Amino acid sequence: MCHGAKLALPMVLGQAAAHYEVSLTAMAVPVGAFGLCMGLASLPAGLWSDRYGAARVLTAYFWLTAVGALLCWAAPNLALFTLAHALLGAAAGLYHPAGLGLLSLSVERRSLGFAMGLHGMAGPLGMAATPILMLRFALMGDWRTGFLWLAGAAAAAALCSHGLRARKLVLDQAPDRLAKGERSGLRGAPVLLLVSVIGVNAFLADGFAVMFPEMIKTRGVFVWDVDAVLASILAVGAIGQFIGGMLTKGASPSSLYVVAVAAQPLILLSVGLWLDAPVMPFLLLAGFTFFNFMTQPLENSLLAGFTARAKRGTVYALKFLVGLVIGSPAPIVAAALLEKSGFATAWQIFGVVGLLAIVLVFLFRRAEARARPALAG
Repeated sequence: MCHGAKLALPMVLGQAAAHYEVSLTAMAVPVGAFGLCMGLASLPAGLWSDRYGAARVLTAYFWLTAVGALLCWAAPNLALFTLAHALLGAAAGLYHPAGLGLLSLSVERRSLGFAMGLHGMAGPLGMAATPILMLRFALMGDWRTGFLWLAGAAAAAALCSHGLRARKLVLDQAPDRLAKGERSGLRGAPVLLLVSVIGVNAFLADGFAVMFPEMIKTRGVFVWDVDAVLASILAVGAIGQFIGGMLTKGASPSSLYVVAVAAQPLILLSVGLWLDAPVMPFLLLAGFTFFNFMTQPLENSLLAGFTARAKRGTVYALKFLVGLVIGSPAPIVAAALLEKSGFATAWQIFGVVGLLAIVLVFLFRRAEARARPALAG
């Protein structure tokens, strides 16, 4: 639901721009507002989860999503739609710090990567369902109806959350603090570098979310419907999430993280070069979603090793705060590049930006290696 809500507008960006009679770049502003508000809401969400318990924050997430989606459906103009979409983004910001914090407290450390991978599969599967939902309604003449369905699903989930809390099937209070002497894991340079890599990854992902649906819709597809192709590419992300989680079990995810980060800008550069090929661009787009989603359980597992259990919600909030704030301008930049320079240039520019992540991830590995002996001592 959270990932699908973020991708709902990018799936119908062109139709929405035509509906409000604005440019593609102007219609990308609500997409950026979603990411910015999602990032800003992440920090208080993490603090509230650590203080009051994740279940309360998750329940609030569902209700706020229902309200935001309903307002998006009803918005009569772009200004009000932007405010409603920003509220929907703020709601999404509540989810990950609470959800990941709760998950990290519910499983043993050696099984955390695997659990994160299983949990993460739901995100890209929700994203894969989004183009089918949104584009089907767009073809029927009202692209906003998908937001109405999202509001109904969120309200139903909120009621389920109340039921689970009443039966005490999820934690409904702040987790007990561990001993005061508990080690909080790596600090300093490794954490700062890791968060910087996360920010670049988020920028690439948010730009990708705007560019690849428009590219597929304008190029046409020979065999499948457009929404089926979009859904298939996004579904590959679920496989990446699962494999990323599986590969962290019993091993440090750092080396795997380097591979997943380095692959993304190289793929984006390749899309720009192979744009006119009949099949290769679609395979490359699927490859990007695979590696981008693969990084998420790896990042979550690394961050869990850096912090005390009582502060898990806060550290995941920091991850999403940095990533989403840095990524929030990407949809507007991507839309402007598409309108002014075309797809090839847009993909190549984002690929060049992504090269920064390769530099940062290697610096992270060096800093981590230096910090390990001190931490072990």
